[in-house]
Amino acid sequence: MKCIHCMVRGGEEIKDPSLKTVYRMIESIATVPEFKMLVLTGGDPLLREDIYEIIKYAKDLGFEVTIATNGTLITKKVAKRLSSLDVTGVAISLDFIEPGLHDKFRGVPGTWDRTITGAKNAVDEGLYLQINIALSKLNSGELPQLLRFADDLGSYVVLLYQFQPFGRGSSRENLALTSPEFLQVIETVARIQKELETLVVPVGLPEYFAYLSEKTTVFRRMFRGCISGGGMFYVKWYGDVWPCVFLQKSVGNVLEEPALEIWRESTLLNELRDRRNLEEPCRSCKYREFCGGCRSRAYLLTGNPLGADPLCPLKESH
Repeated sequence: MKCIHCMVRGGEEIKDPSLKTVYRMIESIATVPEFKMLVLTGGDPLLREDIYEIIKYAKDLGFEVTIATNGTLITKKVAKRLSSLDVTGVAISLDFIEPGLHDKFRGVPGTWDRTITGAKNAVDEGLYLQINIALSKLNSGELPQLLRFADDLGSYVVLLYQFQPFGRGSSRENLALTSPEFLQVIETVARIQKELETLVVPVGLPEYFAYLSEKTTVFRRMFRGCISGGGMFYVKWYGDVWPCVFLQKSVGNVLEEPALEIWRESTLLNELRDRRNLEEPCRSCKYREFCGGCRSRAYLLTGNPLGADPLCPLKESH
């Protein structure tokens, strides 16, 4: 793909890591007892001819494995093989209802049709389907239709990523939503969720869980909002570790030091875990422990991953 919003500036010439190197990284990650799920992403991991060997290796080390993909390469044969390896599921990117708009966003004609075919092939083989949506000014107006469409496809979860201008997307700052628009997203998702079987989880918008916490205290026990430093360990192809895909600040390299050491001893990861380190008003916010503000957006807009989320849509509720 040539996605205009790509957070990793895709299309660059890189030296694909050898199978031996990939195994080394997975072995290191597997030493962290908290890590149960391994998501293989890219680019598109299905482009690697040895992806099935990688999946088996990770499964043998005890991981549940999910493939994050644009879906275009999931033929019936590929879906059957993934299922035979007991892959937990596939996370497929879908950004528009209108095929032409999706294809333009992804930069390759015919993408929408092939993506939908891939999603259906996955469901037919009993694979858990997750739909990933990159939400921006281009598609926020059709959010209800997108969520219903994902539900109709048979998705179990929709990860609703808020566009952040990193990588190739750094030249598209105008596509990012504003604070009032984030509030509209929160209200829309909360309203539409009641109609859906699929669970919608906004990413880069932890304020959603703060909003829900006002409706029921159950969410205060179930969610912690931003998972940077808590539930995320993002490893680049060359071994560098980021707190999340959007918080693009290295905390170590699994090819140079043990993943367990990075996870437990990284200064930044430990600072992120203790939200008393956040700057005001996030530090004293009543939603601090089940929201925490978007750490990547704070880093992007202030240069400080512990800064207050400048676009918090609930500022007046603090």
